[in-house]
Formats: sequence, C-alpha cells, structure tokens
Amino acid sequence: MPDGVDVLVAGDGRQVPLSDGLTIGRAETETLQIRDTAVSRQHAIIRRHGDRWTVEDCGSRNGTRVNDARLPAFTGCPLRDGDRLTVGRATLRVSLRGSADTDATSALMDVELARSLSPYQMRVIQLLAEPWLRGGEPATNAEIAERLGTPNAVEAVKAALRRCYVKAGIADLPTHTKRRELCRLAGERGWI
Repeated sequence: MPDGVDVLVAGDGRQVPLSDGLTIGRAETETLQIRDTAVSRQHAIIRRHGDRWTVEDCGSRNGTRVNDARLPAFTGCPLRDGDRLTVGRATLRVSLRGSADTDATSALMDVELARSLSPYQMRVIQLLAEPWLRGGEPATNAEIAERLGTPNAVEAVKAALRRCYVKAGIADLPTHTKRRELCRLAGERGWI
C-alpha cells in the first residue's frame, strides 16, 4: 500500500484500503468478504466523516467489536490507528497511516480523561453502559444505584454522572443524548 493510505489489515496479511461505504460480510457482494459462518451476509460498514473513519454494525447476528467492546447495531463507532475490529472469528487491525499525530493526541487525551475519573465514576459509567452494549437504552440512575448495592443512592449516582459529563466535555448535550454519548465514549475508549 502507498504511504498515507488508511487500511484494514486482515490476519492473513491482506490489506484493504478504507473507503466510504466499504462493506464487510460473508456475501460475495461485500467489499471485504469473510468466509466464516459466524459472519453475517452483511455484517458491518465503514463510513468516512470528514477526516475520521467509523464502523457500524449492520444488525449482525454475532455483533461487531472494536477492541473487545461490542458495538450497538446501527451506531457508528470512531476508529483509531491500531484498533482491533472483530467480525465473527476474524480480527482486522485498523491502520490509519495519514493521521498519526491526531491519533497520538487523541490517545493522550483519552488517558488523561480516564485518570481524572474516580473508581466510583468509572464503575457508574460501566453500569450505565451495560444494557446499551446489549442494544438497549443506558441504565437509569435507579438501576445503577441498585446494581451498586445502594438502592437509596440515586442522587449520588446522578451527581457522579454530572461530573463524568463535565470531564468528558459533553455536559451541554440533552440528558438522553449525553447518557448515550458517555456510553459510546466508554466503549470507544475501552472503559467497558
């Protein structure tokens, strides 16, 4: 591949240049065909948004994972250099050759954000995202408090989430949007 070309690298060494609308699946019509019964006919799609790439699960039977975090169906997840994309039993590595500086800065910001979260805040985020990872809505504050073993601590959960929204820079979003966005960020950054 020429320098500066973003690619998916398959386990067998194949390099597939990323392109907007690149499809991954078992069907012969897919851009990247993976012959594996654990892969759906149309499993996932890669999209370009400006200078960023995203992957979206197409409602596949076995799901799509980025760095071991299962993606909710039909929700774009940003890709970064070095990410592992798992489709069925196949693992692909993302190689974004034209964006190393952006990826390094973004990774450093992710580490700083993760360090700024307390263990309690991290646990609240994980419990918030559990049902979302299975394709449902994020957990309610009451559900999180119950899972923490403190069913009367709904206000403490709410306060922890407010601090997480501020630290993640999403406090100005509408309530339900920022709950989903926090789940997406947690999945993207490997917190869950």
